[in-house]
Amino acid sequence: FGIEVSRRLTQPGAVNMAECLAVIAALHTAKRRRICGAEFRTDSELVVGWASGRFEVRSHTGSRYTPVIRRLLGDVGGRLRWVPGSANRAD
Repeated sequence: FGIEVSRRLTQPGAVNMAECLAVIAALHTAKRRRICGAEFRTDSELVVGWASGRFEVRSHTGSRYTPVIRRLLGDVGGRLRWVPGSANRAD
């Protein structure tokens, strides 16, 4: 089954920040609902790369949000997976 989480940002910001915040919102939702072992999908290859350690974090956005994403993934025993934008129903 799947749960879609959608949030509207109320402040202007970079796309990467929005992608990070979307992942964090989904992870918080899973934690609040006590969902463990789930797969979280995003079309942001950069965010997945940061979270997995495959990509070096060199930006302020990555430095700010990657530790939060990693901690929450650990809290819920989840994993993050990249899906192409064409396969992302949210776009």
